[in-house]
Amino acid sequence: MSVYPVEIRKNRLRAQGRGGGTKDYVVITLTSQEDHTLLIKRWGKTGSMGQMSCETHATYATATKEAGNLINSKTKRGYSLVDTTSSKAADEAELKKVLGLGTWSKIDPAHLKFIDPDFDTTGCREHRNAEETVDKFGNKTWEVKQKADHDAIEQRRREAEMAKRERDMELNETWGMF
Repeated sequence: MSVYPVEIRKNRLRAQGRGGGTKDYVVITLTSQEDHTLLIKRWGKTGSMGQMSCETHATYATATKEAGNLINSKTKRGYSLVDTTSSKAADEAELKKVLGLGTWSKIDPAHLKFIDPDFDTTGCREHRNAEETVDKFGNKTWEVKQKADHDAIEQRRREAEMAKRERDMELNETWGMF
């Protein structure tokens, strides 16, 4: 039995900050014909990809209940519902297009395989730093946290600074004469 069409529902919420900045919170549900549902939550500064987490739900009902709770929680904290869209994807290519490349590339392949076991996960990155947790309903959640390797960044900065000093010494004929 085919898992397509996959139903996609997007709810976009926005909050206006006191300093003038805005934040977005997006709740996306993907539901296959077999009722497997993936709940995707994205949040961050408006215009950026921000952070994202995914949860798998065995049924559409549990995922919609969780999505409704998230939306209610956010509206109580000052977010307003900007728009809600609903669409269906007839195949893999259409699903990629509807989700968008930014979201697509951040989804863990295991989550996509939950929706469609035959899914081609090319273009999705493996999340080696994902933390697997189980929520109060027994659903698996992978929280992906991007960690910058500050030591490596600092080392590259030092190396660039040393290379610049060496170039400056070579170009300055009077270096070390005084």
